Amino acid sequence: MSFVASRRRLTLAAAAAIAAVAATAGPAMAGGTATGCPDASVSQPFASWGDGADYQLAPHGDVEDAAESWSLEGGARAVEGNEPFMASGSSDHLSLRLPGSSSATTPRMCIGPEHPSFRFFAKRSGGSVEGHLKVEVVFDGEHGREHSLPVGLVSSSGDWAPSQSLPTVVDKLAASHGTVVNASFRFAPQGGGVWSVDDVFVDPFRGIR
Repeated sequence: MSFVASRRRLTLAAAAAIAAVAATAGPAMAGGTATGCPDASVSQPFASWGDGADYQLAPHGDVEDAAESWSLEGGARAVEGNEPFMASGSSDHLSLRLPGSSSATTPRMCIGPEHPSFRFFAKRSGGSVEGHLKVEVVFDGEHGREHSLPVGLVSSSGDWAPSQSLPTVVDKLAASHGTVVNASFRFAPQGGGVWSVDDVFVDPFRGIR
């Protein structure tokens, strides 16, 4: 299956999944309040690529805690070597290394209706041209059942670069239930190769810019 076809299938799957969860999950699934998420410091880490939106760093999204707060599987780990744009700080020096069949999941963070999208930095080393990074949004639904929604496939030329803007999708759940959702972002290589991920940022949209 081609990359374009795979991405289209993931997009359709995410839309269907979020519709199904929204139809069945009650406000109790969110674990938050209708007052929204706390304010956070923002910056414009993607301005050099024509994206002037404000973003907040996801909890430990810079990996500078050596990924101790992340959930790592299959050999994923923090390594020396930051993305070269130093988007979250000039003293940063770590990033995530994800070999094939591994995955890395950020700590939970508060997602409200005002958090429609997220971006990060990534690169791929080796693997086939069809290799990509699968990205999912993970959250606990009603009765504590974990849901994972695929939200995108990221490709790479082999150099560090910002990802495309990906939907958080659970912002729609938050809006429909008048509450907030505690969610994580999961990264998993597909098709071989070793991936690096760093500086995960979420857009706290604040109206017309």
